[in-house]
Amino acid sequence: RCCSDSNAAVRTFAVVAIGNLGFHGADLYEDLEEAVGVLEENLHDRSSAKMRANAAGALGNLVRNGGHLVKTLIEKGVVESLLKIALNDSSVDARRISLFSLGNIVKFQMGRQEALNPRLRFVDLLSAMARASSDSRTQRNFERIKRILQEKPYSDHVTR
Repeated sequence: RCCSDSNAAVRTFAVVAIGNLGFHGADLYEDLEEAVGVLEENLHDRSSAKMRANAAGALGNLVRNGGHLVKTLIEKGVVESLLKIALNDSSVDARRISLFSLGNIVKFQMGRQEALNPRLRFVDLLSAMARASSDSRTQRNFERIKRILQEKPYSDHVTR
């Protein structure tokens, strides 16, 4: 509820808190599932690049320690939204964090299948973006995604 509060400070603290809860373990993922939709909505906050970056990080943290929420992220359009931010956002931080979160998602079978859906042109678009970028962290995050895509994916319900 706080992630959609009318007060920007309340929204920011709520998004960061959810991200922190997801970062430290998968134990609370089931309880945090209902936040996925509102976190995805915060990816589109045109008034705050910081909010877009925080929401991107929180969503990536919700699959950092296990794939329990991958299906929910896909159903809420998170992969496509993160890809759009990684490619087009005016904020370098939002782009970097979106790339890192996409890397977390594609570690899992279902996330990888969604990202590699031909309609998204995931690898082609990210490759072009990384080649055109002079930002070393953006390039490093893209290289991480390429490396992950060469590894065997985790089962969607594995807790690491």
